[in-house]
Amino acid sequence: MKNKLQVQLRKDTYSRHSNEYEAQVDIKDVVDIDYVINQMILDGISNDKETILNILSRFNQKTAELVATGYQVDTELVSLRPVIKGLLYQKCWNPYINMPSVLISQSKMLIEALSETQVIINEVVVGLDETSKQETKESQNFYISEKSPIFHSKEEPACGMAFRTWLMKA
Repeated sequence: MKNKLQVQLRKDTYSRHSNEYEAQVDIKDVVDIDYVINQMILDGISNDKETILNILSRFNQKTAELVATGYQVDTELVSLRPVIKGLLYQKCWNPYINMPSVLISQSKMLIEALSETQVIINEVVVGLDETSKQETKESQNFYISEKSPIFHSKEEPACGMAFRTWLMKA
């Protein structure tokens, strides 16, 4: 059975080009491990739910332990690689900047599943037109400078670019 992924196109509001859209996946639901196990049982797995949950829980614990001790773990679904975030200024560890983390990348099984996925584009979701955008901005008492993407308040002139101009006397 081929996987099907439903997406909606939305106009890219950050682009200067009027013909660029981004595809947003329609998330059906957020599922947890119990849902996955129930689906495995429906598919005909021979073990009971507690046994499967115990195996998966132990697998997750062992995987976390291995990654936390410096192993790169490939689960055939994803690959987990330990890394340290942040640069060490003058070779000194800073716990506010430097911390252990994990890079997660797709492994063979996930790559194959995604390569067989059919993407179904449902519709183009149209955002607010320019008139309603302007009405919304005016009702919030904000406006956007033509030269800057920074919001400026009409009530408080000493903010944003106006404040910077006043501060720098430029």
